[in-house]
Amino acid sequence: MQQRLSKVAPLRGQFECVTVDSFAWRILRRWRSLGRIRFGEEPAANDYETVCERVGALLADAVVGRWTTRAFPVVVVDEMQDSKGGQLAMIQALAQTAICLVAADDFQDLDGAQANAAVTWAQKHSEVVSLTRIHRTTASGLLNAASALREGSVVPQRGNGFVTLGAHNHNTGASLVSRNLTWWGQCNDIAIITPVRLENSAFVRDLILRVEEKPIGNGNRQVGPHRVPWEVSQEDEQVKFLTQLALPSDPAAVVRASDICLPDVGGTSGAVRVWLERQRRLAGRTTFTISEIRDQVRLIHQRSRAYRRMKDSGVRAMTIHQAKNREFDSVIVLWPYEVQGSPERRRRLLYNAITRAKQRVVVVVQNPNRLNQPPFTCQP
Repeated sequence: MQQRLSKVAPLRGQFECVTVDSFAWRILRRWRSLGRIRFGEEPAANDYETVCERVGALLADAVVGRWTTRAFPVVVVDEMQDSKGGQLAMIQALAQTAICLVAADDFQDLDGAQANAAVTWAQKHSEVVSLTRIHRTTASGLLNAASALREGSVVPQRGNGFVTLGAHNHNTGASLVSRNLTWWGQCNDIAIITPVRLENSAFVRDLILRVEEKPIGNGNRQVGPHRVPWEVSQEDEQVKFLTQLALPSDPAAVVRASDICLPDVGGTSGAVRVWLERQRRLAGRTTFTISEIRDQVRLIHQRSRAYRRMKDSGVRAMTIHQAKNREFDSVIVLWPYEVQGSPERRRRLLYNAITRAKQRVVVVVQNPNRLNQPPFTCQP
C-alpha cells in the first residue's frame, strides 16, 4: 500500500500507512487519561485484542471521534476480512465520523470457512462495489488456477505463468527450485512462500539449505547455489533481542537500568536507551521489572515494523501470512506434508500464495501423489 499510494501524485505524500495495532496504540496513548478513567490500568503492550477493544470504545466517543477524524478524514482499510473483535470495533467506530474505504475478501480469511463478520458488516453498512478485474497479473494460467481454487474445482497443473511440480524428497525439490531461480535470472523480485514456518517442516528447511549449499547438477548443467534469506517475523526478532539481553527469566524480577547490556548502538537498543532515559528524567526511575522491559521491547518492534519498508527486490523466503498484502514478480510455493486444516482452508492458503505473483508461479509439492488430492483436486 505504501508503494502504491506513493505513486498517486495528487496525494503529494500526505498519507500514512500503519498497522491497525500501531494505530490503536497511538489513540490509546493520546487519550490515556480518559482510557484510565473508563477502563482502569493500561493493558500490556502485547495484549493487542484488549488494546483494540478499548480503542474501539474510545473512538465511539463523540470528542475522540471528531479529533481522530480531523487528523485522518479518510481511512483506507486493506485486508479487512482479517479485522475481528476489537479491530472490527475500531473500524465500525471510525466509519461514524470518517470516510472509510475498505477492501475485503472473505475467501482470503485464513482462520475459517464460516461467514466473515467484517465482510458481513461492510456489506450491510456501506456502498458495495464488486471488484472482479484482476490487475496484478494477465498470465492466463495463473488466473485459471486462482479461479479453480476459489470454485473448488480441479487446478490445472500447467498453464501460461503457472505450473505444479511434484518432488519425492527435498533434494528433488531443491533441484526444481534452483533451476527456476537460474532461469529467472533477469527477475530481481522473487518470493519463496510456504504455509508453514521454517522450523516446522524438514522438507522446507532441508530444501532451502540444499539450494544455498552448493551447485546442483553435473558439468555444464549445474545451477546455483542461490542465497535464500528467510524473512524474520516480529516475534522472532523480539525473542532474539531479548535473548541477547540475558535477562532473568522471572517476569517479576527487578533490574537496574545500568545493569542492562544493550547489544547495539541504534535500532532497538537505541530505542530502549531512549525509553530508559525518559523514565529516569520524567519519573526518576532507575529500576524496572523484567515484564516491563519485555513489554517495551515488544512495543518498539511493533512500531518499527509498522513503519519499516519491506525489502522489495532479490530472492527471499517467507510464510503465506508474512506475504499477505504484498506482491512479487515471481513466486515459488513450497507445499509440504505439514499443511494443516480442511480442504477449504488449504484452498484458501494456496490461493493466497499464488495470487502474490505478477508474472509466474511454480508450486513444488512434497510427494507427486498429493497432486491428486485437495487443494489441487475437487473436495471429496
